[in-house]
Amino acid sequence: MRRRLLTPAECDRIKKLVETHGPKAAARIAHVAESTITCLKRRDFKPTTLGRKPPPMPADLAIQANHMTVDQMLRHYHVGRDTMRSWLRSIDRAYVPKRESTRRRPAPSREEILAALKTHGGVLGACKHFQCGREVFRRWRRERGIPVAPPLSEAPKRRAAQRDAKAFGWADRYLPGAGT
Repeated sequence: MRRRLLTPAECDRIKKLVETHGPKAAARIAHVAESTITCLKRRDFKPTTLGRKPPPMPADLAIQANHMTVDQMLRHYHVGRDTMRSWLRSIDRAYVPKRESTRRRPAPSREEILAALKTHGGVLGACKHFQCGREVFRRWRRERGIPVAPPLSEAPKRRAAQRDAKAFGWADRYLPGAGT
């Protein structure tokens, strides 16, 4: 269960309640435990502070935030996501922080793709030229409007008759009387 922190205003109210009504009645009125009242007395009715203070916000954060992604700023300032979130909430900005792209490389232009297909001998040569896989290259072709052949798994299957003829031809050669 998460502990509820008392605000300075609540601590002042509890202090006045303890002075007027006593610790037990003050605990009931303020909806806190008697042990909380005891701890507050020890701290002179000051609120608790948890953990360490967050690092101060850098002066150039608003400038950097305009052209860096959140992940880049995290690495640049060496802070965690919660600290970065609080910093970004506190600056007045009229932009949305950019996210890092899931794609590592943009697709080449249509002309570059067509030239690579011609000069490097087809899809595999173009893939080697661009140093990418066939699926990435297919996606690039679709993005640039270049016709794409269906993958081998979607290609039309051989007819059963052709397959059977090949199988029986093999059987006739090596096993006499098996094809009849």
